[in-house]
Amino acid sequence: MCNHARELSQTIYAFPLKDKDPVTFERAETLRKIIRRKLNLMFAFQRHVTRESHEGFTPECGLDTGSGGDDFKTGGPVADQNWYKDPCPPAIANMIDSAERDFYCGVGLGMRPAAVQSEINMLCGELSKEILPSHAGHFLDSAVLNSEGIMNLFKGTARIVTTKMPMPYKHLLYVLNFVFCFLVPVVTVNKIGGTGVNGELEQTTFFMYGAGFFTSLLLTTVCYGILEIAASLQNPFGHDPVDHDMGMFAKRLHNETKVVAKAAGSGDQTNYMEVPTGTAQI
Repeated sequence: MCNHARELSQTIYAFPLKDKDPVTFERAETLRKIIRRKLNLMFAFQRHVTRESHEGFTPECGLDTGSGGDDFKTGGPVADQNWYKDPCPPAIANMIDSAERDFYCGVGLGMRPAAVQSEINMLCGELSKEILPSHAGHFLDSAVLNSEGIMNLFKGTARIVTTKMPMPYKHLLYVLNFVFCFLVPVVTVNKIGGTGVNGELEQTTFFMYGAGFFTSLLLTTVCYGILEIAASLQNPFGHDPVDHDMGMFAKRLHNETKVVAKAAGSGDQTNYMEVPTGTAQI
């Protein structure tokens, strides 16, 4: 997703404008700035779908009460929602105003990325009017293709999180795991030693008992350990140390689009990573 966003950011700066009129340049600059802001906003909404709506806000932040996804409020009246107060940088409050906040509060959580994608596509359509006519079609195709790529990858991550294993399959898996581990000692402890001439157990028998015990102990630990790892990876985009850090990717997208704008000589060096100061928190 970050790669497609970077490509889209490069696309909006790479194509020549239709003329050198200051009005054309100012309009293109304004559209480019809005597109960059919307790219960061779209990823924030995608992060909400895959992480905050299931795992809650970043641990130990002011909005985290330890209730997981229940801390994340995204339905009902605007006053009852708190998604726009998400402090994970770049903070959403730095990327929207009160009017946009009210608009997105009325859009379903899963539909917000698509809503922003539509806005980006329309903005690119407006920007194509300022591009050299011979390049406008190619510009628009490249822009739409990259925005589509972002959404396609997002749908894959959302499917990983939202697709649940049916309870009968999960129950069957645990039962088979238990039966397998329970039967291991029976299979491995083979009494091949028998008794000696004085009725005492031979050393081979003691060895096989010990081997069966340690083998079953090791196998049980491994099998149940794998089940625990699978449970912890049920959402690979959460806050656990083993999960993919969606916040890190958000910072990467922000910094890369900012560097692209700087390299293109744009005056847009807005830093959305600062402490939230937007009107969206009002």
